[in-house]
Amino acid sequence: QDLFALSGFVAGVGIIALVGRVSTGIYSRASADAVIGAAYNDWAIPMDDPRNVAVITSEAGNLGNTIKCFGVDMMESYVGAIVACGILGGCLPYFRLNNLALCVYQHLYIDNLCGPVGYPDEFSMANYLCQVDSFYTQYPNLNTWSSVTTFIAIPFLLALVGLLITLVVGWTLVLIFTPERPTLNEKVRKTSIQSLEWSSLLVHLIAVLILVGACAGICFGLLGSNSSFYENRGFGTSNLPTYYLNTTISFNSTSDDFVSGSNIPAQCQPQSISPFVPIPNVTVEQRYY
Repeated sequence: QDLFALSGFVAGVGIIALVGRVSTGIYSRASADAVIGAAYNDWAIPMDDPRNVAVITSEAGNLGNTIKCFGVDMMESYVGAIVACGILGGCLPYFRLNNLALCVYQHLYIDNLCGPVGYPDEFSMANYLCQVDSFYTQYPNLNTWSSVTTFIAIPFLLALVGLLITLVVGWTLVLIFTPERPTLNEKVRKTSIQSLEWSSLLVHLIAVLILVGACAGICFGLLGSNSSFYENRGFGTSNLPTYYLNTTISFNSTSDDFVSGSNIPAQCQPQSISPFVPIPNVTVEQRYY
């Protein structure tokens, strides 16, 4: 549901951006044409005359159109990139409050190698193994900041940090490097412009370093050695019990061969027969998730 909501949010931002582009162009062009018509037709003022307010109106409309279109394009691209990273993070196999799903995912390779079991229909052996003697209960129930929620939140947190740093840098440039009063001295103006360029470069460099440090701090705080994510069994330490087939082979066959019981790899042959499902030749080892 979260992924559907994020996808809908991106679609809404795209529609807003489209409407912003179209509406801005229509209104700016209409206002400019109206003033041009009034100035030229009603008052017979030439287009290049300084008294013609249509020139100012047209330029103001074009400037507003450019700024707004650039803004909505940036918003759409920015939101799309952030949400795309969040959706990719939401596809990772760190299921919140679902240790059975963690266990089944850890053992899907057994289904891939041994094929489905034919009782009563095609049956997931990984799911069966996890539920035998409640084996899945040895897997952690991930809380909010240990599950995919962390990976969904990270791009949004990084974007927020970038936005805050941008605001700080912008206000720093405005408050510190804006001249107190204009000057007509060409030499002083050139010196001031050069000083402003170097100062701006220095401030942006410092901002980039702060941004990199903040992003590294967020990622380490959420996923590092002191995080809730790292403390779960199987993530920070290799003490998560896992079923492993006794031998590893490569085998190519069709699912029909598996179901009929012919050409089944040796480690997939049942070591014991339960009342319902054959249990493959597996052993329990302590591994990372």
